[in-house]
Amino acid sequence: MQQPTRRRRRTTQPGSNQPTSGEGARPAVRRHAPVAAIREHHVTTDYSYVHKDLLLVLGVTAVCSAFIVGMSFVL
Repeated sequence: MQQPTRRRRRTTQPGSNQPTSGEGARPAVRRHAPVAAIREHHVTTDYSYVHKDLLLVLGVTAVCSAFIVGMSFVL
């Protein structure tokens, strides 16, 4: 499942002495984070869900197989 992206705040940092408008204001410079840093944010090392899913598949397979074998003796 993909995590929702977070929006970045567009306000200036607290304690910043840069003027935001008027005379002497510098245009906002957009700085992009490196691509590797963005990818690292979404990488997860929690694979516990894989084990749960495999156990669920194993359980469903066992129940279906038991049903098929059981019905072969009934019919």
